[in-house]
Amino acid sequence: MTSNVSKTLIIHIKIEEGREGLFYATSPELRGLLVAKPDLEALEKAIPKAIEELYAVCGVRAIVTPAAASDEESGHPWVAIPYELAERAVKERTEA
Repeated sequence: MTSNVSKTLIIHIKIEEGREGLFYATSPELRGLLVAKPDLEALEKAIPKAIEELYAVCGVRAIVTPAAASDEESGHPWVAIPYELAERAVKERTEA
């Protein structure tokens, strides 16, 4: 993950229901991401915080927001944008 934290990243989330009655979220883009909650609503609320925490471990603050899926096979995509990049983009737009 350390090579990805300095750029905007689309994170595809794979959600599965476990035998224990929990729902699990993982991502091939963020190794180490594992979120488990008793229902889908709680899982969806916990995903952005878990992504932010993984970025924070690498010393990067990030904005995490859901993205529109282009097709059903892409999973549940989220976008993680490092604060530094977002601030730079806003500054460039206001100066233009």
